[in-house]
Amino acid sequence: MRAMNTLSALSRPLPGRWELAMWAFLIAAAAVPRIYLDGLLGCYLWSGDAASYCRPAFEWLGSGVWESDPRRGPIYSLLIAGTLKISGNLNTLMAVQHWLGGASVLAGIGILRVMHGAKCWLPIAACGTAYSIYAGPVSVEHLVRNETLLFAFATAALGSWFMALRTRHLGWLVVAGISSSLIALTKDVFLPFPFVVIAGTVWLHRQNPAQAARQAAVFLLAAAVTLAAGHSERILGTAKRPPEPQSGILLFGRVAQFTVLNGGIEPEIKALIRSDIEDYLACIARDHRLRNNTILKDTAVPRMRKYLEDRSQSPADLDRLCRRLAIEAIAAHPGSYLRQVARDFWSLNTKFGSGIRSPDMGAVRDALEMQEESALEVAGDPANIARLQGLLSGDPFFFYHRIVNLAWLFQFVPVLLTTLLLPIFFARGSDPRDRIFWAGCGVMWLFTLVLLSTVGRPLNRYLLPVTPVMFWTLSTAVIYGWRLVLSRMPGSGPPGITTL
Repeated sequence: MRAMNTLSALSRPLPGRWELAMWAFLIAAAAVPRIYLDGLLGCYLWSGDAASYCRPAFEWLGSGVWESDPRRGPIYSLLIAGTLKISGNLNTLMAVQHWLGGASVLAGIGILRVMHGAKCWLPIAACGTAYSIYAGPVSVEHLVRNETLLFAFATAALGSWFMALRTRHLGWLVVAGISSSLIALTKDVFLPFPFVVIAGTVWLHRQNPAQAARQAAVFLLAAAVTLAAGHSERILGTAKRPPEPQSGILLFGRVAQFTVLNGGIEPEIKALIRSDIEDYLACIARDHRLRNNTILKDTAVPRMRKYLEDRSQSPADLDRLCRRLAIEAIAAHPGSYLRQVARDFWSLNTKFGSGIRSPDMGAVRDALEMQEESALEVAGDPANIARLQGLLSGDPFFFYHRIVNLAWLFQFVPVLLTTLLLPIFFARGSDPRDRIFWAGCGVMWLFTLVLLSTVGRPLNRYLLPVTPVMFWTLSTAVIYGWRLVLSRMPGSGPPGITTL
């Protein structure tokens, strides 16, 4: 009887002051690993792409002239520039990113609370605590990389779209439109999202075309204005460097090992890069590992870039050339390519998203090496290098790893579980708004996995934009289980789905 009374009490909404206490606890949980990591390192961790993000900011501070990197876009460089202008130090950027990542995590928990209602406060608090200390977002927040912005914008885009479906307030669609364009300006990894929003809007309001048109127009206008502002340098003709598309180059990096060296298209180019491809094949034969960056940054692609530049051709020409070579390679080895895609897809589902322990000593050593080699003065900051060198003895990350290892929700193949659960939630949903949302999450999830199995490559940090989808999906499974337990109690009704 006492156990039943306890379960019954746990199934009731919390009084206002106790819900505030729950949120205070979640805020503290999100703050602890971030504050600890920031204090432990005391400085930024350089990444392989950090120089290209930082260079526009340093050029602007030195000359007063802004010119975005044509490959990276303006958004992250603007954040770096603002941080440097205020504090003069990239260490402040780490604090900003930790704050932004923590706020995004709490926003995701807030969406879960709206999704399932006040009665599910206990599983929401348990899942929210795991999300707050999950190392996926926390580790990337301490790198000079743009994934924290992608995580924040994706949370805002998906969360505001959910709220627009639930409340039909146009303001949420404005936020969704702005956020989706900010993602595109940062790194275009949410390509299907506008189509998902429009399709969901049309389907939900198919009996009221005027309402559907109004909501779609609000979303598209917000997205278009933001996108135009981000591309103002191109629109106004003030950009000094031409755009540098990357999709064809990245695809070539994934399939360079299949390059048709004898015959086919572009014989002069193939003669130029033959030794690079043959050396790359020899490396793969030795250790059975693909190293995209060898092709992209050290050998074949830089060689082709120089060849085209000497002939006054643009970066877009290089991208088209790489795409042609990649398509030819795939057509010549379709079975090998499909097996590679299948291996990457399976690896993403079974080996990624769980047990993340970054940063660790390897990350510190990598950051030190990259900083010492970088041409940017900020990367070689002696105080920063000395601080990182002081961490090379002992195990300074012991306590940090103990904290993030408590993120129980993500411990067992979370990517695979998300892939399996999303179609189930779509199929069993009774509210059309929920079904549209789960369908949209499923599209974005599958698009990301396919992208990382074809053009990109499997890495934990590349899952950051769809990490909110993983959190909502896994948490919903836990909450359904919790409702099932409650429904087994004497006198309980069936475990329904809470809607707004």
